[in-house]
Amino acid sequence: MPHPSRLAALQAIQQRKPMACETTPSLEEIWASDVFTLARMKNALPKEAFKVVRRVIRDGGKLNLEVADAVAQAMRDWAVSNGAHYYAHVFYPLTNSTAEKHDGFISPQRDGQAIQPGSD
Repeated sequence: MPHPSRLAALQAIQQRKPMACETTPSLEEIWASDVFTLARMKNALPKEAFKVVRRVIRDGGKLNLEVADAVAQAMRDWAVSNGAHYYAHVFYPLTNSTAEKHDGFISPQRDGQAIQPGSD
């Protein structure tokens, strides 16, 4: 015969009701949610700049400095608007290895302090 406290524990377990669980977002809701996609780029860039980006992606080539700067600024603005303070960029140079660049979205001040976006 089980010990009385063990029997009481088993009875308590059998009478428990399942707890409600939070639902998680679907894959469609989270897939690429933190990626500066072409659709986001289209909304963020001037029309002509986006056409150049799309053409370079499709046909190859290089972005001119003006368009590259517009893309960088649009991506930064989008990232900061989504709460980013830091970023890492992984790329594959033609050396059979990988490289990374880590940086932060901060504004150094004259007194040595740094201000994060949205905190000034």
